[in-house]
Amino acid sequence: MGTTRFSVAPHSVYIGVYGGAQADIAQAIFNNKAPGCEMNGDTHYTVQQSEGYSPPYPEYALQWQTAKPTTVSFRVTLQNQRTELPADTDSRIQQAIIKTFTGQDDINAAATIGALIPAGRFYAGVAGVDPVRLNIAVIELSLDAQHWSSGVTLGIDQVPVTSETAIQAQYAASPALNAVIATFEQAVSLERFTDTFLTALWDIETAQTYGLDIWGKIVGVSRYLTVEDTPDYLGFDEAEITAIDGYPQPFDVSPFYAGLQPSSVVRLTDDAYRKLIRAKAFGNITDATLPSINRFLRILFTDRGKVYCTDGRDMTMNIVFEFPPTPSDLAILKTLAVMPVPSGVEVRFIIAPTPNLGFAADTYPMDEGTFY
Repeated sequence: MGTTRFSVAPHSVYIGVYGGAQADIAQAIFNNKAPGCEMNGDTHYTVQQSEGYSPPYPEYALQWQTAKPTTVSFRVTLQNQRTELPADTDSRIQQAIIKTFTGQDDINAAATIGALIPAGRFYAGVAGVDPVRLNIAVIELSLDAQHWSSGVTLGIDQVPVTSETAIQAQYAASPALNAVIATFEQAVSLERFTDTFLTALWDIETAQTYGLDIWGKIVGVSRYLTVEDTPDYLGFDEAEITAIDGYPQPFDVSPFYAGLQPSSVVRLTDDAYRKLIRAKAFGNITDATLPSINRFLRILFTDRGKVYCTDGRDMTMNIVFEFPPTPSDLAILKTLAVMPVPSGVEVRFIIAPTPNLGFAADTYPMDEGTFY
């Protein structure tokens, strides 16, 4: 029953008492309550009825609940700086609240057992401390000095009490308090974290290494790819290695051979991996038709040049580059889990750069070729 859910027996009487001698309390109950009804509480006392009887006197067992003192805390927030008010303002605010709390202000009844104590009844008394300069922002109450509200309700087994130590005045315009609040807000603010999260993780266009690794797991593609790198090298016609296309090459055409690549598995840079993630994300939702594949290629190489897909009409399709693709470009397109390819269709790669101006056999003369 009540805010403390005090247990009361059915068809019984509940009496809550605070203060006084047990004998006096028991006699007062006996004088005002007819015997026979069940009672509740943690205090028991036996009363003898001597008036009109000779010894042995009849005895009656009485019972009541001794209410537990419960501190009501007050927090008064003022829109003033402390230096704007007299030095004894805090003490006068405390006395004004105690006067209202105990009913000594001749306006409000004293706070009692099981009563609702609203903050509204205390504004007039606090404002009267300094009607001209005092600017009240809010008055709050609490039963645990942690959870504050505009009013509190006591249980039927609680009696409200307060004291000067339970009443605090704080100044909303205090420079020191505002500095503490501002420092705390900066420490716990999510603004910087949110900006960093959106830039470094959420936005794939700006995501950094860790963010891209997360995106890779989401779309289902690894940063590590197998890259085929078989460049042409300078050599002589007497070379017996003829199985390698484009080898040997003369001077001014191809570089010296620098040794075998130790591994064909490479870790993509952030820019290359970002491109791979975008490709895989598109591949996850595409229907692998020719228009969709060309859209896929335009998105992937939008800043590199022309690249497009053509139908070979013999269960093949050609990916045509009009610019030299990098090894990672080719590796992305050759990854079956990324490239949207219709089932049973063979993919061929054709590199056809725009003709360049030059003097070699595969270049174009003036007015036909472009500068490299």
